Amino acid sequence: MKNKKFNKFIGLIVASSKFLKFILAGLSLSVYSYLFTWPFAIMLLLMIFIHEYGHVVAMRKCGIHVKGIYLIPFFGGVAVADDNFKTRRDEAYIALMGPWYGFVVSAFFLLFYYLTKNPLFAAGATWCSMINLFNLFPINPLDGGRILKSLAFSINNISGIVFLFLSLIAMFFLILYFKIWLFLILLIMAVLELFFEVYSINKKTKELEKLKNNLENKINNTKTDLESLHYYKEKKIEVENEINKTIKPQMSLKQIILYSFLYLITCLFFLILASFSNHVPGCKEALDAFR
Repeated sequence: MKNKKFNKFIGLIVASSKFLKFILAGLSLSVYSYLFTWPFAIMLLLMIFIHEYGHVVAMRKCGIHVKGIYLIPFFGGVAVADDNFKTRRDEAYIALMGPWYGFVVSAFFLLFYYLTKNPLFAAGATWCSMINLFNLFPINPLDGGRILKSLAFSINNISGIVFLFLSLIAMFFLILYFKIWLFLILLIMAVLELFFEVYSINKKTKELEKLKNNLENKINNTKTDLESLHYYKEKKIEVENEINKTIKPQMSLKQIILYSFLYLITCLFFLILASFSNHVPGCKEALDAFR
């Protein structure tokens, strides 16, 4: 009887979450149709959905169970997962797959514009490029912030630090060239945020390592009290699990170089795509809005 009630309760939660997806999607369509036009609203939701679907594909390839995609008015969308990433490489791969899928959408919109000369597709290509470019900015919880964090926490030698530093410098000059000053402010915020997060994680790791060493000493010094010995061993396992959660397996130097390169190239491709359709009415306003 209890199992039936529990299964019914779980079923209601699942049904309500599915219902919530439709409610949020309908609300997003209504809001964007009011702000723009209904054809552009559909295009906008398609951009967001395919971007998030890229994350879903990557999560599944990394063995992460996905609950679904939620479209949220004014905030875009989010792919919700049950589990967390297992390695820093997984984190970078999952974060980058969304913009890659978004790039395909932007390219198709631009292709449709050149085939049909319909300015709606050019506006779609520009907005899709700028939305994905904004998402690539290196600040949490954006995709770029997750990529930068995975790179930063994988650095344990001078070569990795040099490549990360060069990536940030390249991003800085791209911002200056395109004069998107909001991105410059976000870049400064991202570097500061990354610095404090690295500091806090290192501090937490040192505290856990110290606690682990204390427990090991107590285990070695405890011979007769079996109950205390069992307790210390269990606590040591808990501390080791917490250390593993805090310190994810790092990327190799080759992976750091590869994902730094892919990150910069993806940003550059979106800027190029946006510039191709900049002369079409409505596209300049899109770029100005993001600036």
